[in-house]
Amino acid sequence: MMVKEKEMNWQNKKIINEVKQEIDSFLKKKFFLLGDYTKCFQESFAKSQNVKYFMGLSSGTVALQLLLRALQLSKGSKVLVSSFCPIPTIMSIYEAGYIPKFVDINVKTLNIDISNLEKSYDTDCQAVIAVHIFGKLCKMSDISLWCKTKGLLLVEDACQAVNSNHKDFSIAEHSLGAAMSFYPTKNLGAWGDAGGILTNDELLKNKINYLRNYGLNESFESESMGGNYRIDELQAMILLKKLPLQAQDMKNRDSILDFYIKSLGIDKLQMEKDEGYHNKHVISYLLESSVDREKYRTFCKENGLKESFFYEHPIYKEKGIEKGAFLKNCEDVCSRIINLPNNNKNQKVVSFLKEL
Repeated sequence: MMVKEKEMNWQNKKIINEVKQEIDSFLKKKFFLLGDYTKCFQESFAKSQNVKYFMGLSSGTVALQLLLRALQLSKGSKVLVSSFCPIPTIMSIYEAGYIPKFVDINVKTLNIDISNLEKSYDTDCQAVIAVHIFGKLCKMSDISLWCKTKGLLLVEDACQAVNSNHKDFSIAEHSLGAAMSFYPTKNLGAWGDAGGILTNDELLKNKINYLRNYGLNESFESESMGGNYRIDELQAMILLKKLPLQAQDMKNRDSILDFYIKSLGIDKLQMEKDEGYHNKHVISYLLESSVDREKYRTFCKENGLKESFFYEHPIYKEKGIEKGAFLKNCEDVCSRIINLPNNNKNQKVVSFLKEL
């Protein structure tokens, strides 16, 4: 999949000369996989997210697949998951041998919540995936407590939520673990596919370390089943170089969101005063109607802006996934959501939306 040049952010420009200088020493390394860069990045990233362990993997999709496989549910088990999420989330469920059970969302947060989980739950459900959409964290303490009352296992899809946090908890604190993605367009993006799992569970850490490398131990002896799911050493190096830039990236995104709040107000943004930090991976905005969105789409075409939005269809209506469901809030949100430019303070967009 091609990532357009205009989507590349300032972080790549900042590190490119440093990476070029380090390539020579990189090529002299003994290991190109699971080497020093991977070890250092894993330790540094886990510390930055206030979590004990991080295991680097080949992508965020693989991370969620392995996390689900680690649950060891019976084949065909139902997994409760948001109806407003990216395709890889659902494909990971199928790849793990399970079946998605779609849950409606809260219109304000765009995330699942207890009331909507309760509506979709049945006794065939065995687990929940809390998807932190656009970087907005779900109310994990509430969801975790609800899962315990139902006897359900809980994992997190935090692929859009690097650097997001809450004053009362960290990612992976209330679940077995959280899948992370470093796709090039993420806030912390590699120069290719990369991902991993955050966890505070040592048993899971050991299990994933085996699963990602054919089930081999450090002596290259087989200990369990596994496959080739390792993070590439070059991607680990890139991510390690970008990690110190995250504080500035967060400030930049905060400034852009503040501009939109002051210009447009907070009501139509994915915001809620819950003392959580939203990483602004996507800045979403709800228009009044689908008619208004088509007007805005025309404006985008005329002004060279991205004219498709996350997400214009409930995930259960995507080809290959179609389930015949109808979830009122998700249908409503998908019909009128847009994404505001999050790489600059776009006054032209603000002026158009005010007129609209």
